[in-house]
Amino acid sequence: MIDVGTTCQLFIDDHVVEHREGLERLFHPPTKDPEPVILADRPWEQPGFLGVLGNCVFYDEADGGYRMYYQAYRVFPDLSEFLRPALAVSSDGLRWEKPDLGLAEEDGSRANNLLCSAADPRWQRDWWAYNNVVRDPRDPDPGRRYKALGHGIFDRHLGGAARSGVIVAFSADGLRWTEPPENPVLPNGDTHTLLGWDAGIGRYVAYPRTSRLEGYCSDVRWDPERQELVARGRGPARRCIGRSTSEDFLHWTDPETVLARTPDDPPDYEIYGMPVYRCHDLYLGLPWSFIGAGWEPLDTRLCVSRDGRSWQPVGGQERFLTLGRPGAPDDCYAVAAAPIEVGEELVFYYMGAGFPHGSPYARERRREASVCRARLRLDGYVSLGCRFDSGGELVTRPLRWAGHRLRINADCRRGWLRAELRDAEDRPIPGFTDAECDTFHGDAVSHEVTWGGRGDLTGLIGQPLRVQLQLGDGEVFSLGFGE
Repeated sequence: MIDVGTTCQLFIDDHVVEHREGLERLFHPPTKDPEPVILADRPWEQPGFLGVLGNCVFYDEADGGYRMYYQAYRVFPDLSEFLRPALAVSSDGLRWEKPDLGLAEEDGSRANNLLCSAADPRWQRDWWAYNNVVRDPRDPDPGRRYKALGHGIFDRHLGGAARSGVIVAFSADGLRWTEPPENPVLPNGDTHTLLGWDAGIGRYVAYPRTSRLEGYCSDVRWDPERQELVARGRGPARRCIGRSTSEDFLHWTDPETVLARTPDDPPDYEIYGMPVYRCHDLYLGLPWSFIGAGWEPLDTRLCVSRDGRSWQPVGGQERFLTLGRPGAPDDCYAVAAAPIEVGEELVFYYMGAGFPHGSPYARERRREASVCRARLRLDGYVSLGCRFDSGGELVTRPLRWAGHRLRINADCRRGWLRAELRDAEDRPIPGFTDAECDTFHGDAVSHEVTWGGRGDLTGLIGQPLRVQLQLGDGEVFSLGFGE
């Protein structure tokens, strides 16, 4: 028996499915908008490009609007980059503005949306600052209400040896930031993403980059005494994804590698980074696919986990965000951030770029990169579908549930769907049989199933249930019990 409570169950795997017949699992990438939504169109962003490089877009209940923390790159004649964090805001999650924050002086003016000034004594061209920002209302300290995680390089501006690592910062308003003396909190790497507070384990979780030596399964580790990376073993190092946790956002566990190249991947395949976010009772990850073979494009896959540590690909080798056609704004980069929910859609903002990673000659020719957008039906990652009117069937395992109604996310505009409730012994429950179900012919992300016009399940509360779904020429994405 599986305890689902009121949590929606996606058919991204067969976790709650005991039997299915005549239903095919279908993978649904989001639909990309034809044009970018945010361009590098301010003087302090030119010549240069923009990037969303982690978990950095969210709805902020404090001010009733959406925030996007992005990186504003400026490219110098020697092709080096000057990175600074900037803020865009939106009232609806779709149309964005760059507010004048008055925080950073640029060319004699503070009328810009930059969070940090170039005059900051920490600043240097390859300091990444905060590419992940979350709001943490559970923290009792108002000065730590917003938390950031990113990458920094230290001591070089003070004349010392360069040190790089993961940095954190705190803010009361998400605009003015304070860095603790404990920085860097983790060594190594330059690409990290932040899940934030995970109530399931009672800790903060981050996914920093790690490296692994192929053929030897040995890690590349930071040696604090030698102040350098030390490889245990020999072989080509590949970018991988690690996982680290913290109770206080200052002291983090040593990262363990949780996602790496598999034998099914191309020989030069690496994982550049991976935003992770919660989706009902799942962890979903957006690994950035990197082919380190000279011409180095980056696109985005999708993977799933039930514990945040063991990951499985979704859609096989298919890309969740593919590269655009030649000449498109995203023909070399399609690197996604974690999505936001807007109405009945999931909106994915991503960095689209017209130059491959690590190719200065291409960057010199085409420097443009922008924030692009893709949209997906709510919980619409994967469906179980039947293309024929003859129908298919699924039956769940026994479920311990809560709530008063059964709801489904399904598209049956061309076909039909009916549901039956059964007891733990797989016997149909009178009043809730397939024959008594009101057939669904529409398209809805939360359709209430009814039997003879009645959907209230109060009389069945406390009784384990199986759900049988019959459908033809349609698709079902999820089911759940709720109000």
